Amino acid sequence: MKSFAFVDASNLFYGGEKSLGWKIDYKKLFEYLKRKYALDSIFYFGGVEIHNFPYDYQSNETVR
Repeated sequence: MKSFAFVDASNLFYGGEKSLGWKIDYKKLFEYLKRKYALDSIFYFGGVEIHNFPYDYQSNETVR
């Protein structure tokens, strides 16, 4: 069985860094998660304001 983690950028930023003043070392966090839970992959995601940029999320995999 494969295991995956999905990390929400907004929760870490607003919940940890902004409101609690934490400094998050993302490399250490990801290494810890992989080791502790034997993860195959970790996905880090966050929203992006595209300011009327013509983007179709159904036909494009990512915004670059």
